Amino acid sequence: GHSRIAVYFANLITSLGVAVVCFAAYLLACIVVGVPLIGGLDLPAPLTAAAYGCALGRAGGRIVTLSLLLFAFSSILGWSYYGEQCLSFLLGDRSKRLLALLFTLYRAVFLGCTILGAVWSPHMVWQLVDLCNALMALPNLTALLLLAPNALFILRSWKGSSKKAHRK
Repeated sequence: GHSRIAVYFANLITSLGVAVVCFAAYLLACIVVGVPLIGGLDLPAPLTAAAYGCALGRAGGRIVTLSLLLFAFSSILGWSYYGEQCLSFLLGDRSKRLLALLFTLYRAVFLGCTILGAVWSPHMVWQLVDLCNALMALPNLTALLLLAPNALFILRSWKGSSKKAHRK
């Protein structure tokens, strides 16, 4: 019980930290090289490429392109694996035949979404990504509300035990 919640909070803090650091680096790159943050380029990748291009010339755009390619590929692999692990966790100990069928179905849907993401316009893909992220927040917020009493109980228990330890 306690260790799962601790791992959840550690992952949450790590994810937030990575997002803040990445956004700060992006803003710093744009500000330092003088790329306007408002207006002009609508998508993050061209704006970042322009910022690096101002500082590094043609190599800056190539660095952003390579980084984006590696990030996209590793994200696809990571989310595919993550989705399979979540499916396995949700289904628990069911028959191996059913799990194999559902994994095959999941992989087919995932592959279809990957292909659609490659051929749709970037604007459409980003709109869909934003929608999915917003929908993903709903079960997470619900879980946070439902787990809040447990988290507060564990926090109070920990505070009580740490006070006792300091008194000794």
